[in-house]
Amino acid sequence: MALRADKTLREPHLTEMPSRRVAVLRTHGNPEKLSGDAMRPLWNAVNAVKHGRVATRGDDFQLEPIRARWPIDPGTSKEDWVGIWAIPLPDDVNALPIDDPEHHVEIDTWEYGKVAEILHEGSYGEEGRAVETLRRFIDDEGYEIAGPFEEEYLARPGAAVPKTFIRFRVKPR
Repeated sequence: MALRADKTLREPHLTEMPSRRVAVLRTHGNPEKLSGDAMRPLWNAVNAVKHGRVATRGDDFQLEPIRARWPIDPGTSKEDWVGIWAIPLPDDVNALPIDDPEHHVEIDTWEYGKVAEILHEGSYGEEGRAVETLRRFIDDEGYEIAGPFEEEYLARPGAAVPKTFIRFRVKPR
């Protein structure tokens, strides 16, 4: 997925998203310490699907950015965070050709529907303002949060200016 460069994405907005088939890996602990451990097995599993499809069927698919859901209560210590890391897959993928026994990757379907999102440009430590802006927007528009906090990482790790979609599934209040 190419980064949608529209400046309006830097403002909170509502959009519809279809359900997505994803490869997922769960972590428990500080994401700053565990993100590399999560990304490698995910990329390996999805790349194995991609290369297997090219070799056996001749078809290919575009790799999309990693996403993560954080089903946590605000104020929880980062050492206790549960992270659910994901990479979207084609809808017809039902099995992964490899599995790292130390980092189990499985297939799931993430439900979406109506979401509120905002594009945050800057460090992860500065996301708090964008999250609060998004929460106020959700409330002002007559919605409530209906799912966990989600991030979609649009820039490579270590980028000078990280770009992250921050989103929540929402429903009418």
